[in-house]
Amino acid sequence: MAGGSLFFIVTHLCARGTAPLSYDIDYFHMFTQTGSFPLFVSNVYASKLFVSARYSYDIQDVLCLNGGYIFYVKGSPDKKIIPTFGLLADRMTGVTPGMQINLLYPRLVVTSINQVMVDVRTHRYLNNAYNWNEFNYIVKDYFRPGIVTLEQFFWNNRKASYVSLGPTLFGHVYKFNYFIYSFDLWKNSRWFLIGFNYAFP
Repeated sequence: MAGGSLFFIVTHLCARGTAPLSYDIDYFHMFTQTGSFPLFVSNVYASKLFVSARYSYDIQDVLCLNGGYIFYVKGSPDKKIIPTFGLLADRMTGVTPGMQINLLYPRLVVTSINQVMVDVRTHRYLNNAYNWNEFNYIVKDYFRPGIVTLEQFFWNNRKASYVSLGPTLFGHVYKFNYFIYSFDLWKNSRWFLIGFNYAFP
């Protein structure tokens, strides 16, 4: 990651139900060559509305509050397009529009997230756009290996652009999900992300 700053997005598409109200609580831990830190997430789904609260999830030491509207492709709950808009606080102060696409097939899970993070005060060097794409093959519900890519562009930081790539594994057991991400294993800047969540109801 650039300059020791940790920029990333993690998603966890799983076979959610179609209950009028559901939510999940997530905990992740980030491991880099220079240290580690925790990440916290909570998502709420109410009919076609989506709300997310995240800390140190998109950027370290940043609170992100996002809301969105869920469009179901051809009425299928397994195929979602979610335009989002959010607010940033703490290390960044600003806005974050974006788009999320979640597709669940019988044996394949596809996730794509595009987001722009714009600081309007003193940390404009953190302004960035990123694209996260993940493909997981469902061997069993509890064993879904795959590959993940992350592209980032920082337009106020010497026009820096970065690409990270690596294998991933996640699984679904009852209402629990676990996640293991590893990036840039062939580089000295390799980094890892491990986490789990619990979904209600």
